[in-house]
Amino acid sequence: MERNVEHSLLSMLAALESLEQEVLISKEEIGTDLLIQSEALTLKAQRALLGDLKDMSTATKIYQTISRIKTVLETRLQLDRFFSTLCRDLVQETLDCLESNKGSLRHRTDRVSIFLPNYHLREYFLKNLHDPYPSSKDKEMLARVTNASVSRISASSVGQHSALDIRKVSHWFINARRRSGWSRILRTFAKNDHAKMQLLVKTKLLSSIPPVESPSKSSSVTQTLDEVLTDTFGRQLTAAEKKEFDNEWLGLISWTKFGVKEIPQTASGEYKVFGLA
Repeated sequence: MERNVEHSLLSMLAALESLEQEVLISKEEIGTDLLIQSEALTLKAQRALLGDLKDMSTATKIYQTISRIKTVLETRLQLDRFFSTLCRDLVQETLDCLESNKGSLRHRTDRVSIFLPNYHLREYFLKNLHDPYPSSKDKEMLARVTNASVSRISASSVGQHSALDIRKVSHWFINARRRSGWSRILRTFAKNDHAKMQLLVKTKLLSSIPPVESPSKSSSVTQTLDEVLTDTFGRQLTAAEKKEFDNEWLGLISWTKFGVKEIPQTASGEYKVFGLA
């Protein structure tokens, strides 16, 4: 009987040591299954130790192994909770940062992200938002500076980049007017009248960015945004139509500056991102 007990204890010690190794090398979070297995094995070992033991060496090793498993589990659980909280806080901080920056899309139209492809084309598009139709001379200039920028960024990858020419620049602006929503604003809120579109854009820019000087000194635009839209439609716009214009404008600016169309889609102001351009 004594021999069977000792054999049982040796098996128990081997099982505990195996569990200890599993806990130590596990790269995943400590799960419920492992905790249940540890608790069950520990209780079983403690019950076995209540018998009349003569192999105190094995008993001592069992007690020590149980103690180590308990210490490691407690430490791993604390670390898992810490990193889980840390990740949650980092995500929340990122969301808060994005939330705080949303308003800038409505007011800042002076910069384009330098990390976007064809940065110089986007910069030109933004600066000429009232009439984004570059001349042949401008297209040549844009192709030249863009190709030069690509060469400077990585001389080793120049051969992997297709050099821009006037034709490709023309196609980029055609796509940009469509993808950014510029063409939709032209159709919907300027009635396909380019002169009205120029006035609408200039007026919106002045209303979005407070000018350093009064409008009469800094621009030939003297009408308010509501007046320009009223003249175009022949009536006052509804609140829903004004909201639609604001959303389209925000999408236009965000696409040009950041490469995505970010537009609030709900009454609560929740923002939706419409794919990379």
